[in-house]
Amino acid sequence: MKKTLFLIGLSTILALGVNAQESNSKPKNNSENVLQAIPEVKALSEKIETAKQRVSNSVTASRNEAAKAREALSLLYADYLKELENQLNLNTGKNEMAETINKEIEATRKLTAQPLNNK
Repeated sequence: MKKTLFLIGLSTILALGVNAQESNSKPKNNSENVLQAIPEVKALSEKIETAKQRVSNSVTASRNEAAKAREALSLLYADYLKELENQLNLNTGKNEMAETINKEIEATRKLTAQPLNNK
């Protein structure tokens, strides 16, 4: 039950993020450019965007489909965090890169750890 609530909360947060992203057409900042320069991170980031879209689309679909989409997105975020941590270890001596990766790790952890606020 808690896992389901977490995944529903995560999908809600991500759906809001997708909507905010679509309405925000600013160019990418330097941190995003640095992260996108890492092929593994870029690939996972693209998969996450696709999964976000599936979660968003599955809101109108059956509960089972929505749960599967949220679970897949949760797993992608776990892979994304692992890859960021790997990249951090590889780039420890490079201050700007390490700082950018640390910020992304923290932001991703905060995003995936937010509780569901259901009433």
